[in-house]
Amino acid sequence: MNSLIHKIKNNTTVKNFGLVVASRFFSAGLYMVFTFLLMDFMSTKQFGQYSYLYALAGYVPFYVTLGINKSFTAFTSNLTNENEYKNYLGLFWKTKIVLSLIMLGLIIAHYLFVGIFVEFVVLLCGLTFGFTESFKSPAESRKKFDYVALVVPIRNVLLVAITFSLFWIDKPSIKNVVVSLLAANVLNLVVTGILYLRKIGPFEYSSTLPFSTLFNHTKWIFVKEFLLNNLARIEIFALTYFITTGQIAEEERAYFSGAFTLCFVLPIITNSLTKVLLPEVATLKASKSLKFYLSKIKRSLKLSIPIALAFYLTIYLVVNFYFRSKYQNSLPLFPCIILATLISFYSNNIALIFYREGKVQFIGIQAIIQFIVGLIGCITLIPLYGAMGAVISLLIVRVVGFVLVLSKTKKSLYGKAEFN
Repeated sequence: MNSLIHKIKNNTTVKNFGLVVASRFFSAGLYMVFTFLLMDFMSTKQFGQYSYLYALAGYVPFYVTLGINKSFTAFTSNLTNENEYKNYLGLFWKTKIVLSLIMLGLIIAHYLFVGIFVEFVVLLCGLTFGFTESFKSPAESRKKFDYVALVVPIRNVLLVAITFSLFWIDKPSIKNVVVSLLAANVLNLVVTGILYLRKIGPFEYSSTLPFSTLFNHTKWIFVKEFLLNNLARIEIFALTYFITTGQIAEEERAYFSGAFTLCFVLPIITNSLTKVLLPEVATLKASKSLKFYLSKIKRSLKLSIPIALAFYLTIYLVVNFYFRSKYQNSLPLFPCIILATLISFYSNNIALIFYREGKVQFIGIQAIIQFIVGLIGCITLIPLYGAMGAVISLLIVRVVGFVLVLSKTKKSLYGKAEFN
């Protein structure tokens, strides 16, 4: 036991993963409390409407990043020259501010023309959340995961506290919830920014690099992030469309949203490992090192499969004993969502070996294929099977992505002495 503890303490990746996962697990737990509160107090139709608005808010952060967050982490993790790093960091923050101001202008213009207050608020939620996420990339690049672990739960701590307060004063409504979300996001932005200044360093705005520099690195990452941003919400948008055209019942969106939200904690854990591994894998060059990394990913199946089964059993019991008949129709959707999450976990972490110069084109092509498959799946399956059609489409997309990654890895890596 002592030797195991000693190994963990001396293994930076394991230690970083532990820090970030513990933080994200706590954050996910808080979000689950928030979600349970909504699902309990709201009708299924109200919760379905909220899920659509939340998906709309989640659409905005991409336009504040344009693939820059991930590419910045990947391409600056190797930099040892502090001046060169600060030059990239200055460009990173300048780009972020410009993109955020453009996005703010578009959101205000949308409100002036459309005039829907709730949509205006959720778009601001997306903007504030997207900019706050920017603070994590420099920390991840410098492998300061203690900062990342510290700031991850802040938003959800604030969200739960504010929502409970509002629900105590007034009855639950979609307007109350989105206002709570915006208040939590704004406070989170302020606190995360202050902690960044104290723990990571001052903001760098000075850079001799042109704006095109980061985008030259991010061409294919941009394609990937753009399409996956759409793909992550394609089911909820498609369900909403087919509800408005009268082809499926409004409850179908609520059943899908309920199942997807209750499974939310699982991708939180799996995505945490991806974020920790990205700067580590970006520094690997030799094929031997990359093969060793892939073998470790494969061995994790012994742990991930039992965790997924235990998670399914827990969710099954929660729905049966807590929500009872309200979300019973969500139960058949859980196996597909959990399996899709597990497949994504392996697909995403294997694909990290392509986040390097000359290799990122594959990531973009993979996203294009997955998006086309997802679009066809939603159009054909949702009108026939409703929420079940949405999760089947979701699973098919993940399987296609996994097959593409395995095929490319076998072709590009095995049998070659060097990968770079």
